[in-house]
Amino acid sequence: MSQTAPPIDEYVFLSGRPPIAEFIAFIKMMAVNGHDIDQNTLVSEWRSASDRVRELEQTEGGIADNPPVTEVDSTAKPLLEAALAQPAAQKTFGLLPSTWLTVELDRLVVYQKFVNLRYVEELKREVPNPLTAPELARFSAGIGLPQSEVRVSQPNGNTFSFTSVSEDLRFLDLTLLEPSQVSQYVASGYPVKLVTVAIGYGPNFITALKIRNRLVLHNGSHRAFALRDLGVTHVPALVQDVSRDEELELVGVPDLPTFSDRYITSVRPALLKDYFDPHLRKIVPVVRKHRLVQVQAGWNQGKVPAT
Repeated sequence: MSQTAPPIDEYVFLSGRPPIAEFIAFIKMMAVNGHDIDQNTLVSEWRSASDRVRELEQTEGGIADNPPVTEVDSTAKPLLEAALAQPAAQKTFGLLPSTWLTVELDRLVVYQKFVNLRYVEELKREVPNPLTAPELARFSAGIGLPQSEVRVSQPNGNTFSFTSVSEDLRFLDLTLLEPSQVSQYVASGYPVKLVTVAIGYGPNFITALKIRNRLVLHNGSHRAFALRDLGVTHVPALVQDVSRDEELELVGVPDLPTFSDRYITSVRPALLKDYFDPHLRKIVPVVRKHRLVQVQAGWNQGKVPAT
């Protein structure tokens, strides 16, 4: 019996900037038949892209510094402020001062090294035409976008598996609830507390981190790419003000504090527009994968001394 070939997605990978070993490892491990690709060819490709990076350091040095921002369109502002006021958004973004502002896509620093072009095409089909200011705001805030199906299975007695085509599926919270907080649940007894694990999607805003004098694209890379590919140059984004290096721990991006020289101090860091530079982008076919989130529960019962 012949097996059906797995679906393939094309990714844009930014070359020339990450360590060369990282580039080779991505191709070898992720690309279709990557193990068969000649390593000398990959090194030559990376070296050519690195030459382009050096050229941009001379011609566009400082382009990421002090990017202009403006107020969001008045017709879109109420919609965006209402989205940010939602409790889930406040819990997600409330740790840092956050403001909706209009930013220039081409001057956003990027740390995500690859973009899934299949997903980009799906998003482009969701962009309204004509694209009014309120509609652009809705798209930037992720309002009305279709939510990917989540499949749930229980591979064994104390494990649940959640799978989705969306990379946004994630662990959200672990918390303790009162039984009265959960309706329509009947336990085989009378619970005094409920330990709950929340799996799902977070508020899906296009967000940028203001770090020193730069804006780093933090969330919404695929939508930003899709809009730029459609010719949109400026979009509303939730700008979060990172006023000191220690606050980088709050945003959960290990690359930023670990490799700040690549993004914050480099004279010409990787920018969103680099995804569209034929000298810096490499199209890589990758076997499609689904996001998997697993939750495993464990418990112990015993005795402790009375107090």
